[in-house]
Amino acid sequence: MLVAAAATLVGCCNKAADKTTQQEATVWEKAAEACEYDKYNSVVYELNIRQATEEGTFAAAERYLPELKNMGVDIVWLMPISPIGVDGRKGTLGSYYSIIDYKAVNPEFGTMDDFKSFLATAHDLGMKVILDWVANHTSRDAKWWQEGKKDWYVMDDETGLPIVEYNNFEMRAAMTDALRFWVELGIDGFRCDVAMNVPGDFWKGAWEELKAINPDLYLLAEGEEEWLHESGFDATYAWELHHIFNAMAKGGS
Repeated sequence: MLVAAAATLVGCCNKAADKTTQQEATVWEKAAEACEYDKYNSVVYELNIRQATEEGTFAAAERYLPELKNMGVDIVWLMPISPIGVDGRKGTLGSYYSIIDYKAVNPEFGTMDDFKSFLATAHDLGMKVILDWVANHTSRDAKWWQEGKKDWYVMDDETGLPIVEYNNFEMRAAMTDALRFWVELGIDGFRCDVAMNVPGDFWKGAWEELKAINPDLYLLAEGEEEWLHESGFDATYAWELHHIFNAMAKGGS
């Protein structure tokens, strides 16, 4: 089984203890190759914890990691793993992008220790893990809001969402501190939701501070504005190209 391959790994760039099958050997060889990590030539795989496995947990997804490695994945991008707001939530489970607490994990997926185990296994396989980061807004019942920090927000009348107020420098410091929490835990970078709606000077300052901890963070921005790269992002989206390809496929371009 692919799961068994994880048990043969001592750690990236170390020798496998016992490669009993060719399948396990292949996983190990790819893990060793990943020690020559080049983030600008990496395969990024978006992983939805809730839907990737029947159980929908960190532990179940961890067992899936050797298979991802065997597919050639270099970076696992986890959709948001923080607790989800209850007030006004969509459906019974809610949206990942409605964050209550930036420094916690959704109990639906397991515990923080379960997440640390997932992260350790990914690293042992030579893969990086990045988190989907929602810096534009929180849930209506977010921890910051409950703590009375309402001056950290501007309410969006159209969506009813509390939009984070980047003119408040206490909030900026708290957001950077939350990002630092995960980098110090071992996270290898972030995919930033609607990054183009967050001021570039915030991103630039935050990334400079966090790269003092991990100089090789992988930073992916949702958006295609040039200034996002100037703010420190390694990669951005290509929405316009996406729509051009769609039009070409339909014979309309």
